[in-house]
Amino acid sequence: MHRFVDNLSVGLALLASLIYAIVSLGPLALRQRLLAGTAAVLGHLPRFFGVRNLAERLRMAAGESPGACGGCDSCGAKPVPTDKASQDVAVPLSKIGRRG
Repeated sequence: MHRFVDNLSVGLALLASLIYAIVSLGPLALRQRLLAGTAAVLGHLPRFFGVRNLAERLRMAAGESPGACGGCDSCGAKPVPTDKASQDVAVPLSKIGRRG
């Protein structure tokens, strides 16, 4: 019995690492489809499993969020400031590291 449990735990660890490698190294479209499919399966499970929050997080990670960043949908609506005070300050390379 212990041999079965050992083999099962090693098999699950290998499966988890294989899934992680596919998701992290695979094409972006495949990653989004896998995340969306997993979110859909978890979303259809009964409530007593307690995976609704995980399904929502996976759905947002797949790019199916209501807003541009998954929040309030007002990220891109902010105007870009054009006044002189908001622009970056250029510091010459020769002045970096000197005091005074």
